[in-house]
Amino acid sequence: MKRADRLPLAIALASALAFVLATRGFDEFYAVRSKVVTGVVPATKDQVRLSIDGRGTVARLQPPFALIARLGNGTADRQLFRVSIDGQTVCQPEVAAHTVARADCTVTSAWPSGGTHTVVVENTAASWSLQYLELSSHYYASSGLEQGFVIPKASTPFSRPSVVDVIVFWLASFGLYLVPVPGRLPRVVKGLYVTAASILGLLLAAIVLAPWVSPYSIVVSWATLVQWAVVLATPALWRIGGLALSRVRARRREWAALARPAIVAALVLLVFGDVMRARLHGTYLGNYSGFVQIGRVFVDKSPFIAHQPDVLLTLVVMEGGYDGQFMYYAAYDPLMRAYRANSPRFDGMMDTPPYRFGRIGYVWLTWLASLGDWHRFPKTMVWLDLAAIFAAAFAMSVAARDVSANVLWGLVALLIPAFWQSMETALPEPIAAAFLLLAYLAWRQGGWVRAGLLLAASLLVRETGLVFVAILAATMFVRGERRQSLTMATIAIAPFALWHLYVGWGLFPNWGWQGFFFKPELLGVPFVGFVQLWSHVRAGQYEMDLARAATWLPVLLTSAWLFAVAVLVKRRTPLTIAAAAYATIAVSLNYTMVWVHTRNGERVTYEVFILLALCSAEFASRSRLWRAGIIAFWALSGFYVFWVGFDAWFFRETLLSAIW
Repeated sequence: MKRADRLPLAIALASALAFVLATRGFDEFYAVRSKVVTGVVPATKDQVRLSIDGRGTVARLQPPFALIARLGNGTADRQLFRVSIDGQTVCQPEVAAHTVARADCTVTSAWPSGGTHTVVVENTAASWSLQYLELSSHYYASSGLEQGFVIPKASTPFSRPSVVDVIVFWLASFGLYLVPVPGRLPRVVKGLYVTAASILGLLLAAIVLAPWVSPYSIVVSWATLVQWAVVLATPALWRIGGLALSRVRARRREWAALARPAIVAALVLLVFGDVMRARLHGTYLGNYSGFVQIGRVFVDKSPFIAHQPDVLLTLVVMEGGYDGQFMYYAAYDPLMRAYRANSPRFDGMMDTPPYRFGRIGYVWLTWLASLGDWHRFPKTMVWLDLAAIFAAAFAMSVAARDVSANVLWGLVALLIPAFWQSMETALPEPIAAAFLLLAYLAWRQGGWVRAGLLLAASLLVRETGLVFVAILAATMFVRGERRQSLTMATIAIAPFALWHLYVGWGLFPNWGWQGFFFKPELLGVPFVGFVQLWSHVRAGQYEMDLARAATWLPVLLTSAWLFAVAVLVKRRTPLTIAAAAYATIAVSLNYTMVWVHTRNGERVTYEVFILLALCSAEFASRSRLWRAGIIAFWALSGFYVFWVGFDAWFFRETLLSAIW
């Protein structure tokens, strides 16, 4: 088919998909489910009366929303039931004789939060029961690769893609459908394509027509529509794939050198992604803001949330909260411009603004990747972590390959405690780690300018990389590369220093000189923090759920310190010096600022593990004794991550269920 002949079809397909994206697509779905009744409740005096606390989960429901009931009719006649909320009739479902039937109702009356709501199910029959009752944002859901929801047709519990999103999607689809297609497809491929295209055509028609012919709407995620657009472009992609395969064959050796580390990194990403998906849908009902760990104290005081009350309806709010919430709030104002004239307002959205805004790199990446759309901030934060974990594992594999070790050393990314906790709490340690590892690869290859830029990015995410910058620069200086050393250090440190000057100037009226030089007191005498931690555990003064983690994490970090000292004694290189320096810092962390929660200790020691991963690849081939010691260390780390660490049971059971 010539390009001119494909033009009408390309316009039609791209426009149809873009129309569905604009009218039935969502960027983020704010799922809410409250199971009020999950067992058989017999009627008393012809009714079942239930009281529902209007706080908590159900407070996030906005009419119209779904009421799903399962009613059992034990009589010989068809029965008409009446379901009401706060005295307003919601629906009147009919149930056949001797049948248990599901009733899908729509709540359209006012639903004020904070009070108590009364649900009444009535029928005068002699024998009937309520066997299930749920208040929900949706009737049905598909949460796999194809993510869609069936909702009341006037309901909008989701954020819509922007106009720019729709235009970009249309242009991309239109361009894809203009790509030349092969004259013939293999018979099997053609059969699968025709079947898939037919099914997708029916699904698209159902999505468009559902609100017109039923009380339901069907909405699908933009990612699902992208997948459908790709499936409909199978002939063009088959041709592109053939051309790409021929190019790969022509440059087989070059691609193979990158393909193996990429496969290792993909395996790591698959494991982390499986756990993330289980947490997302099992714990947070598809709402990414659960990972951000937003606490009620700060969300109630945040000026950005106060000015946009609709934001609160999209968030999973917890009683405690954790550090990721401060990065989330900062994404609303990534250049600190909103309250420069009234800097105390920044204290309302985070505990220590100089410290939190100092780590602005993660905030900038979040803002850029989400195109500044606050609906996407939580999802973007989580996926940036996953992308960084992939990059870190890839860099570890490449580093292993460069020292003639097996690229499978990249799999030790699965055994780094900080990566798991950062993903669980939407915090940036994997991002800082990925930049550091890529910078080290660039530095080792002589690309000191590239290394400086990557180090600058890492410092803007976490300033703890300054030690690594100093060691690399000092190594270059000692071996005579003085100009290059100073230039690389300047490239790395200048953005960090300039940004901190900017932060300090903006916060000076409220924080004074601490706005420039705020630094939490994290360090103390080596191993004293461990002793204090163990004493709290023995005295029963530590959170019981964390007692095992608190017992074993000092053992793991002490082992890391011994490993780092051993490699430093064996061979003095920038890598071993840095590993020993960071390991010494790790065992010197104090109790007050770090060890009050093991999650803190896991996160702030990430440099130790990524540097020891590089050392492991270099030293494992030295002797059987070295290899045995290295394997023992990573086995201990794996034992901690999957058996005794914080949330270890969840990681372990999720992965085991995926395997079995």
